[in-house]
Amino acid sequence: MSISEFLTIILAAIVSIVLVSASAEDLKTRTVRNVHWVIIGSAGVIVHILVSMINGNILSVLPITAISVIILYEILGKSDYSVITNIVFIGSLIVFIVLSCRLAASDAEFYTALSVPVFSVIFLIMYCTGLLKGGADAKCMISLTIAFPAYPIFSIFPIFKPSDGLISFVFSFPLAILFHALILTMLMVVPFLYINIKNGNTGRLMFSGYVTNIEKAKTSHVWPMHDVNNGRLVRVSAVNDAEEIYGRLKEHGETDIWVTPKIPFVVPITISFLITVIAGNPLFLIL
Repeated sequence: MSISEFLTIILAAIVSIVLVSASAEDLKTRTVRNVHWVIIGSAGVIVHILVSMINGNILSVLPITAISVIILYEILGKSDYSVITNIVFIGSLIVFIVLSCRLAASDAEFYTALSVPVFSVIFLIMYCTGLLKGGADAKCMISLTIAFPAYPIFSIFPIFKPSDGLISFVFSFPLAILFHALILTMLMVVPFLYINIKNGNTGRLMFSGYVTNIEKAKTSHVWPMHDVNNGRLVRVSAVNDAEEIYGRLKEHGETDIWVTPKIPFVVPITISFLITVIAGNPLFLIL
């Protein structure tokens, strides 16, 4: 086993431990401290620098390291940024992206250099559009992108080896993690169906939620699926203030309501990470 492979294993182990810790917090409180993403991203940057030094191509990794540090600082910072600060941030990002691509010694390095900024932006867009519900979920995926912009390869793993070039970029490691996590999340439909059919609650909502007492809902990790508008019960997909909605539902005379759980998505991400590190992406079998 080479030193590079050993460092990759160490990085995967560190990330796994941190993800398990983050999953425990997500399950308990539905919030996750930023320190988890700092550790994952920082560990990734350090290992990439060490591997590059060992392989004698430290110059090519410096721009992508700068990109990773800038993105980590941006997504984890809580300060309000001025227009000038944002311009400097975007300008610096563009400069380092160009440098990364110009200094890449191969197609693989070129696509790896693109992965961090491209998929970080994709995950931010998914969060802003509601495809990723929680800020912690988006930060988790971005930190994993920084730690593993390409598939980790060591010993016989992953079982399904990544393809070369553009295919490996399009079906990247971060996207494979997200894809597998979404499949795991979809399995939650099974208990929903069982509970709803057992209780005689049918219809379209039976696939995404269940009926519970409104008082119990207030103390549970769930979102209401209905609100009251102009005296009528209406379906809602985004909830800004659940307490206000519960108040309106009670005034409307509702006692049992449809709710959907606040899914601790870091948990399926963690399981998916372990699966993807070991198995890789089965799509590479047919591509």
